[in-house]
Amino acid sequence: MGQEGGRVGGGEEEGGEEGEEEEGEDAEEEEEKKLHALSALSMSGNEEEEEEEDAAEEEEEEREDDDEAPEPFVDPLSMEVMRDPVLTPSGYSYERAVILEQIRRRALDPMTQEPLQETDLRPNRALREMIEIWRCQRQRRQQPLQDEEKAEKGTVHAAEGGVGRE
Repeated sequence: MGQEGGRVGGGEEEGGEEGEEEEGEDAEEEEEKKLHALSALSMSGNEEEEEEEDAAEEEEEEREDDDEAPEPFVDPLSMEVMRDPVLTPSGYSYERAVILEQIRRRALDPMTQEPLQETDLRPNRALREMIEIWRCQRQRRQQPLQDEEKAEKGTVHAAEGGVGRE
């Protein structure tokens, strides 16, 4: 029994030390958990901001896509929206200045390679009108965005101690 008692007594002493070590480890684990929780919170705040920024960028890209000109409005040579479209005898439309330059260099229709002269060109009034309507609609869609940007700049300017107008 004496030996058993020693074992028990020794076990209690060791158990006491182990209990203190376990408490210290538990405290460290709790601290670590708190740190992980705090970092997760700060990360989630950053992630939310990033998601909001991504959503804003996607919305802006969608607006830009909406503002892309319909293919018939784009000159096939310059790849720019036409302002003064003209029609060739072959039925293709071009920006007047662009096709005139083409005719001066080489008097051929760029699409059909048939002879083409300046006198063969006819104004494409219907296409010109559609392009003008599209430009007006696009400008109306962009105006509220520009107003918002001006308002935001004014708010920032006022927050910086300015009057609120530039």
